[in-house]
Amino acid sequence: MALTEATDTKDPAPGRSCPLRYRHGATALASAPEHAADTLYVVGGFYGNLPALEALRQLAAREAAPATLCFNGDFNWFNVDAAGFVAINRAVLAHDACLGNMEAELLSPDDEAGCGCAYPESVDAGTVDRSNRIHARLKQTAQAHPDLRRQLGTLPMVRRYRVGDAAIGVVHGDAESPAPTPALYGCRLGSLHIDALPLDYDCVAWEAAFLANWPPGSPAHVSYYRRIVDGPDHALARAAAPTR
Repeated sequence: MALTEATDTKDPAPGRSCPLRYRHGATALASAPEHAADTLYVVGGFYGNLPALEALRQLAAREAAPATLCFNGDFNWFNVDAAGFVAINRAVLAHDACLGNMEAELLSPDDEAGCGCAYPESVDAGTVDRSNRIHARLKQTAQAHPDLRRQLGTLPMVRRYRVGDAAIGVVHGDAESPAPTPALYGCRLGSLHIDALPLDYDCVAWEAAFLANWPPGSPAHVSYYRRIVDGPDHALARAAAPTR
């Protein structure tokens, strides 16, 4: 989530702004309740991917002791069908979670489609417009589930944990064991192992679920289908921190 300061009085186009209510500083983390965990999974955006959620459940179950799962927002996006929306949110809300911009905009009372993605000027207008249209469909689905929207409305934007002797702050924005599966990359911080873990989920089932909601020519298909099938346009080395 990008936080930008307005530089002029002109209203930005929908999808290119980050609402003021998203802003929180170090004080918010310092004052958040601290929860102890032996193993903490900080789960990035699922974007409505149920097969990946199931793979995560199986991965966490292989830990020697129960793992704490914290979903740091954007677990909704492509799940515009009622069953997918309910399944994703019920599963996530059974664990710790932070409010992402996708979820935060589901709570706004107006009909604005802009989802606070704060796309920079380098992103073409078509991508921004399709993003707004995707979110408009998601919001329409969410409005039929006021109970889940109320629960989402109780989520904080930050969480704080104690793992070993380290204080861990979780916000929404992107070795040896404890990991039960080989890590993509990782590092050590004192006595802690910090690893990026892959999820070997049913990609065929996910592609079918995606296409059922977003057929060729739809906004999400144009913007995301090739990325889902072929992967991102950057190499893994760009995501991994340099070895020190």
